[in-house]
Amino acid sequence: MRNLINFLAINFANGIQMFNSRNLVGDEMTTIYDKDGITVDICYDWGYIEIFGLTDEEFETVANLYDGEPLWDIPQIKTVV
Repeated sequence: MRNLINFLAINFANGIQMFNSRNLVGDEMTTIYDKDGITVDICYDWGYIEIFGLTDEEFETVANLYDGEPLWDIPQIKTVV
């Protein structure tokens, strides 16, 4: 989980809206992180990420650090795939 936290700190230091469940409306997603059994997909159109592979407690820890508002102007992401 440390690698994920470092990745989020580099790419989303001011936070981004995040979920730990798959969207149901079919938003186009791109995988930007896939390491240590953890996957992060981003929806560039709506400015949010989905994180998979964490327990509920781990997701809560990450969300407390980096959960925020949707990002409409997403910076260049340094992917880890």
